[in-house]
Amino acid sequence: MFQKLVNPGFFTDMSPLLPTDLAKALTEETLKAAFSRVMKELIDRMPGDEWAKAVEMRKRFGL
Repeated sequence: MFQKLVNPGFFTDMSPLLPTDLAKALTEETLKAAFSRVMKELIDRMPGDEWAKAVEMRKRFGL
């Protein structure tokens, strides 16, 4: 998932899936905020061991 934050194609893949007003509001900041929310509210709740590099990657991306 963290690679999505550094992949410029992620923006272009997402834009057509959103209503026009939301697509226009899609920026690096809003993407990072949404990613952080998904991590905290969904991924962190999944059972099982955390991915080995999760702590390192969270620090790297400021999450």
